[in-house]
Amino acid sequence: MVMVIIGFLASMVVVNYPASLRKARDVQRQNDLKTYQSALEVFAMNHNGLYPTSAYIPIPTLCPVLGLTEGVCPIDPNSGSYYYETNTSGTKYTVWSSMENTEENYVVCSSGLTGLAVVTPAAGICVQLIYNSASGRSCRSMCTDLGAYTCASVGADYNADDGNQVTKTGPTCLTSTAANCDTTIISASSATCVGYQVNWTRCRCVPN
Repeated sequence: MVMVIIGFLASMVVVNYPASLRKARDVQRQNDLKTYQSALEVFAMNHNGLYPTSAYIPIPTLCPVLGLTEGVCPIDPNSGSYYYETNTSGTKYTVWSSMENTEENYVVCSSGLTGLAVVTPAAGICVQLIYNSASGRSCRSMCTDLGAYTCASVGADYNADDGNQVTKTGPTCLTSTAANCDTTIISASSATCVGYQVNWTRCRCVPN
């Protein structure tokens, strides 16, 4: 009996160990991006508030410019990469990396925002995607709640830009109704399909 228990516990360790490694690497990625964030802010302080202007590149290539020596120039712990991009004037940037424990990217923005995002940043713009879950409110209103953000599009797709909201059609939830930033998204009172509430409509919010 004792041997059976030991074998069971050992199998749990084997199963959970890779998951623990993935989680640890994701934590390291987040810390590495914050190291780049600090270096970029120091650079901007010494260059009239401007960041190194660049299109989409792996950010380790900027380590010499940012004063990060080889020993402190962070690289992905599992052969991935960290990416950097600015707007054309160099006043805004985004740094990001894919994660292993989620399909989302971890993003660091020049605005100070950090966190997971389902879209890849572009041109230094830190896009926020938020659920408008049967709220009875418009996406424009929801984006405004974020502060200094406005609605760019609405969608029931991954990038929130297909121009649909999820609605009830019969017993199932279907993306069958057109919607835009000013559309009042279906209210909770009419948004129950097969016993659960509609929660797939998204708002795509961008900085003002």
